[in-house]
Amino acid sequence: MGLPRPCRFNLRMTLLVLYFLISFLSHTRTEAAATYVYHNCPNTTTFTTNSTYQSNLNNLLTYLSSNATRNIEFYNATVGNSVDTVYGLFLCRGDLPADTCQSCIANATKDVVQRCPRERVAVGWYDECMLRYSDQYFFGSMVTDPIRILENTQNISDQTRFDQLVRATMNDLASGIINLSTGAKKFGTKEANFTALQNVYTLAQCTPDLSGYDCNSCLDLAIQYLPSGKQGGRVLFTSCIARFESYEFYLTSNTSAPTPMPVPPPPTPKVPTKQTSTMFSPPSPPTRKLKMGFIVSLMGVYAIGLCRGDVKPDICRSCLNDSRYLLTQLCPNHQEAIRWYDNCMLRFSNRSIFGIMEIEPYLALINTKSVLDLDGYKLLQPLFDSMKSEATSPVCNENLSRLRLEHNICACTVHSRFVRSCLQ
Repeated sequence: MGLPRPCRFNLRMTLLVLYFLISFLSHTRTEAAATYVYHNCPNTTTFTTNSTYQSNLNNLLTYLSSNATRNIEFYNATVGNSVDTVYGLFLCRGDLPADTCQSCIANATKDVVQRCPRERVAVGWYDECMLRYSDQYFFGSMVTDPIRILENTQNISDQTRFDQLVRATMNDLASGIINLSTGAKKFGTKEANFTALQNVYTLAQCTPDLSGYDCNSCLDLAIQYLPSGKQGGRVLFTSCIARFESYEFYLTSNTSAPTPMPVPPPPTPKVPTKQTSTMFSPPSPPTRKLKMGFIVSLMGVYAIGLCRGDVKPDICRSCLNDSRYLLTQLCPNHQEAIRWYDNCMLRFSNRSIFGIMEIEPYLALINTKSVLDLDGYKLLQPLFDSMKSEATSPVCNENLSRLRLEHNICACTVHSRFVRSCLQ
């Protein structure tokens, strides 16, 4: 027996209303995919309204948004000539479907310019994606400034054990990325048991244009800045992000092992016009990697990084990365600076400092404890004399030497003929 006519009409209307309601809710969820987290746009460099730079920026944002529809999670592009060029990229969270990525970028390209209406450099972080642009080339470079640290307001019980678990899980996640090549997807999630009823969920991601080495270095620093004693937290860099929570905040169905992504095409000699979009690589700075550090010069800036001769490569790398970030924070407007750590030293200057012996500035530190066996210290002078002799050997002709004598270490960054004078 069929339904009465009014019932059939009401049922059809109900189904029709439900259909449109579901469609509306689905559309609303997709359009609201860009959940704002934080933005940064220093006003040190700005552009004027209706300028060429603004036109190039608008073209870039349109281009990035249109390419987010191609089922890819990362894309970078360049628009403009040599004067008003704009460089930009987007990165979507690696576990999200293509439509969520597309919606996030579409919203981000509108949101960032509202928050940064005149700034030439800007970055916007969202739960689902990140958008960044600048008037300076930054593709393939690891950058840890600006930084944003967010934390869950809820504390965790057994804080020490929880923090240890978070960092151990995050370090395992980061270590799996170091061997990935430039262009490969650098994203991962990992879950660990804290108690029988509570887990910790972690996520790490880098921009694919970084090398595996730089991605690992970026994540190492991000993990160090993760908040302690909280149920969740995250560190946002423009090159990488690290996050942990006591609830599952990512999609497990879309989480997979890193897969290769298209590598940008080689550079072309043709200069791009303001209507074209190209990807190219800048000339590499004259960098020289050494066993215990590096020397580098770029655009009139000279830098030396030196690690203590007995430290392991990962400790050396971590020390220099931390020093690089802190040095620019402590000396933001200085043309010369130096910082010493137990494991390394980092120095930069606006003048050439390579192969030059300098004894200023210097710092002398004294152990406050007295020595009981004064006669034993008579052995120090011949020991140091022997160290000076060894340090002037040809091994230091490579601008770096190391000598271990019992518990003493000597390191140099100048030619061997200067070392003896420096160690006097």
